[in-house]
Amino acid sequence: MMRAVLMVALLALAGSASAKTPKSVAELVVSNPGGDFTILLAAIKAADPSILAALSDPKLAATVFAPTDKAFKRLLKALNVSAEDLLKDKDLLTAVLSYHVIGTPVPSSALKIRQWVQTLLKGKTGVVKITDKFSKKYHEQEVRVYTTSGSNAKVILPDIVAGKSVVHVINRVLIPGKEYFAKGPK
Repeated sequence: MMRAVLMVALLALAGSASAKTPKSVAELVVSNPGGDFTILLAAIKAADPSILAALSDPKLAATVFAPTDKAFKRLLKALNVSAEDLLKDKDLLTAVLSYHVIGTPVPSSALKIRQWVQTLLKGKTGVVKITDKFSKKYHEQEVRVYTTSGSNAKVILPDIVAGKSVVHVINRVLIPGKEYFAKGPK
């Protein structure tokens, strides 16, 4: 069932991508025909303007893990906050969005079985572990991103090209470890 849903989503994106490949990550987020990135778009707009500027740059060569609206709704429910309340915290949004970006393009074909990478959120709390393994339960390759806070997200749609960047759609919002929140942004 999950595979069928992913294929439909992939075909929908492929159909829109064949007409015109997005020039930037921001263009991909804005033009998503399924509307799966409306909360992500609002978060990008509410965060530090440097986030929007970077994601709008067609020369940006990065990997972006893009949480769906469903992923954000899951987070809002877990935190017991509204989207409006979350969008008011510019520093938090900037940190969380930075945690979703790696400073180099990493297509799924370049993934190793297990690797640690630094996101744009600097320091130990900005590290994520990416795994690529065969899921016996679902009988398919499964890519997961593990956070310093102990949570993980599954890549549900990999390798969407946006300019010089690659976007992997994920099913959860990545949250940095508690060490970040104890210190706060620098």
